[in-house]
Amino acid sequence: MAGPAGPALRDFAGTVVGCFQKVDVEQHCDRRFGAVGLHVGALLMALISLRVISRWFIIAAAIGWMLVGGSTADSTDTGPKEARR
Repeated sequence: MAGPAGPALRDFAGTVVGCFQKVDVEQHCDRRFGAVGLHVGALLMALISLRVISRWFIIAAAIGWMLVGGSTADSTDTGPKEARR
């Protein structure tokens, strides 16, 4: 699909196909978690594209979160089956 309406039609078709899927509660939570992550990523890309924030700020924030996540992951006592995310 070419032109400016292409992405809108593709997204609409994906939404229509996806709205009839049957999922249990755990799959719904996983898909919701993924959808929130995609929306946050899209928001960051839009803010970077509009030059509201600098891409270096995002890189620095990502490195900081990885350092914080790495330091807290080593200090937990949960096994792989107990940790959800």
